[in-house]
Amino acid sequence: LDELERTLSQGVMCNESIAASMRRGSQPARMDARLPRATRRSPSARFRSVKFAILMYAVPSHTRGMTESELDVIARKHAKLRDELTACGELAGGAGLVLPDETTVLRLGPDEPLAGEGPLSGQRDDEEHLTAYYEVGCETLERAREIGAYVLDHHVTAVEIRRIHDTAEKSG
Repeated sequence: LDELERTLSQGVMCNESIAASMRRGSQPARMDARLPRATRRSPSARFRSVKFAILMYAVPSHTRGMTESELDVIARKHAKLRDELTACGELAGGAGLVLPDETTVLRLGPDEPLAGEGPLSGQRDDEEHLTAYYEVGCETLERAREIGAYVLDHHVTAVEIRRIHDTAEKSG
């Protein structure tokens, strides 16, 4: 909890700082300590970015055991991330998901879809399950990895980053 509080209070490092430190031959700050912020992009730059899904995994039994204070720190961390990604034009969407015991799975049946309860994979409460996702538009995979590294903590114990090859966008 203290480490998460420190992360929230440290602020963010911008990409210019990372580039400058790399030109000097030094390593940038740990990616899990600060979220390097992308520079604000022009509207045309948005079309040059690649969309990635940042899939976050947690252990449901751990989530259920978190205190209100711990949950609040996690919520503030993600609110800060969403604000940063929105400000630089990288956030395309995302959501938190209910715990696996509230999941319905549909499978192809002989005549119609068959519905079942529980998650698609991993049936135990002490296994990692998909808990949330962000859809981001980044110029590089490395940038998506920086964002993914930022969300890792005692709650989000694994992150999977996948390039999105097709989207269903609403027309405005």
